[in-house]
Amino acid sequence: FFERKDAGSIRQHMTMGDREWRENEMMESVSIVNCRWRCTNAGDSIDRFLKAEQSRMQSGPNNFLVLQYPFIFLFQKRWFHVILLIWGVSLWYRSIASIVLFMSYGTVNYQIYRITSYDTDIGGNILPIGQVVHSFHISHGGCEVFSEYASNLTQPYEFGESFKDPQNMDGYRLILHRNVTQPSTIKFQVEALAANGQQWIVVGAPDFRLGMDGPRFLGNEIIIAAGQDVAVFDHQAPLPLKFNVCWVKFAAGCFLVLMAAFSVMGQAEICELIVMFFVPFLSANMFLVAGGYLVVGPARESIVPFLLAVNLAGLSAAILTRPGLVVYAVFLHSAAALIFRGAADCLAFGDCGYFATAFDYDSAV
Repeated sequence: FFERKDAGSIRQHMTMGDREWRENEMMESVSIVNCRWRCTNAGDSIDRFLKAEQSRMQSGPNNFLVLQYPFIFLFQKRWFHVILLIWGVSLWYRSIASIVLFMSYGTVNYQIYRITSYDTDIGGNILPIGQVVHSFHISHGGCEVFSEYASNLTQPYEFGESFKDPQNMDGYRLILHRNVTQPSTIKFQVEALAANGQQWIVVGAPDFRLGMDGPRFLGNEIIIAAGQDVAVFDHQAPLPLKFNVCWVKFAAGCFLVLMAAFSVMGQAEICELIVMFFVPFLSANMFLVAGGYLVVGPARESIVPFLLAVNLAGLSAAILTRPGLVVYAVFLHSAAALIFRGAADCLAFGDCGYFATAFDYDSAV
């Protein structure tokens, strides 16, 4: 009754705009809906709704603002400015310190080196390593270390080199027998004699990973292909690792310090733009790191940066399309990064201990 009456009253009082009203069906629908709402709701409904929203915003530690307007809320907090600044400066420090670290990455300096092994499986037959390996030679900078005073130690289960003076080593080569016609499974350790002459220190293994602070030797076996002449093991830092630790961390530090500076100046909008550029930037760089490992090796190291790049791409999409869900997206991203990293360590490397002892949160999260 009210819908028909109100709509009819509106038509009766229209003079000059009568023709336009008849042609605009949308306007008529809006008027009818408005009349229906006013007839079915109390007159102070809007006032009560606004009071409820005001009470909701004032309850708790600004929960409404944090969830709906996270950038505006966080960038106005002094404690958040301090966190951004400290985090950014720490990334700068770690990036510069890594440049110094990479000058001697994976390098050890000893006088006597040896390779000791377990039994070797050749075509199902358990034989000494001497049935596969002919000799063992250390290398540095990709070149074999020669010395006129070097002497070879050759036994069925042990090979080694002894020098007159300590020599740098960041890799080694195994010269293999050419008469091995079947794939063989081999497991060994490279050890160096400490300066006290009593303790042997593990400085190499057939299966290893290149972490942020240096090579991490694993206790896994490797397979030597049939007819393979030389097996080369290089502990030098690959280019993707240097790119990730030096450039990506330094650039991330720049973004964080910039956000801290603009936050102090009250430019929350600029900080929001920096975040919208920063997260996709990190995602793109992690894709580059993963691609670099696939090209120059070791390919297995590409798993973690690839998963993190995909994770960051999802966070970028949430920031760009649904800013109100950023808080939830950040928590989801962090949890997924931890799960990806832990799964990759355990499944791809068989090195679950790395997750707990040498986890690099900056690279993963």
